[in-house]
Amino acid sequence: MNSPSLRILAFQHSCAPLAANQDTAARVLDAATAVLRAEPPAGVDLDYLDSFVRRHRAHLHGLVRSALERRTAGAA
Repeated sequence: MNSPSLRILAFQHSCAPLAANQDTAARVLDAATAVLRAEPPAGVDLDYLDSFVRRHRAHLHGLVRSALERRTAGAA
C-alpha cells in the first residue's frame, strides 16, 4: 500500500465505526496531516504545510467533525 490514495482509502475505511466527537476529529486531522507530510504534493514545502495546518486547524477540525457527524447520522 504505497500510493497516498490507497493509504487514504484505507484510513477512511478504518474511521468508519468511530464516533463523531471532537477527539475523533482531532485524530482524523492528525492522521491526514501525517499522510500529507509523508508524501506531500509536488511543490508543497513541509514548513508551509505545517504552518497552514496550524493557522487553519480550528476550521479544518470543524470540517472534519461535521463530516464525521454526517457519516454517523447516515449510518444510524
